[in-house]
Amino acid sequence: MHSLDVMNHKAEEKTSLSLHCYYPVSDCPMEEANAHSIGCILRYGNFSMVFTGDMPAEAEKEMLYAIKKEGQSPSVDIVKLAHHGSKTSSSPLFLSETKGKFALFSYGKKNRYGHPHKITLEKCNSFGLIPLETAKLGEILIRTDGEDYQIITPCTPP
Repeated sequence: MHSLDVMNHKAEEKTSLSLHCYYPVSDCPMEEANAHSIGCILRYGNFSMVFTGDMPAEAEKEMLYAIKKEGQSPSVDIVKLAHHGSKTSSSPLFLSETKGKFALFSYGKKNRYGHPHKITLEKCNSFGLIPLETAKLGEILIRTDGEDYQIITPCTPP
């Protein structure tokens, strides 16, 4: 994995914003398109969130390694789960290392792939992650001032 510091901005009150992006780099060909997904960690003050694209579990592991190699903690507030909650992603290692409070699942109602997968939902439950599901809540807006954050949705869960 290679890291690129896309944004790094310091506001007057010592609240910094950074977006680190990670891409799996390998000498071996990656035949599956999802293995090429970029992962990112957004940090703003005390708030952090990880975005995983459609990366499979092996790419999640590489991303964790790259984050730690930089001397950073992979611990975040919100985990945007990879591949719409597919069973090929969101490994126990990734969920335990990121230590999120919330798991964001982006998927459509009655999708033909059956996302999110039951196994992924069970893994999130076992790590105490509170699910935020677009199919149930609609658009999910996350706002932060770098200290606290709000999760705003137009729908309430049933």
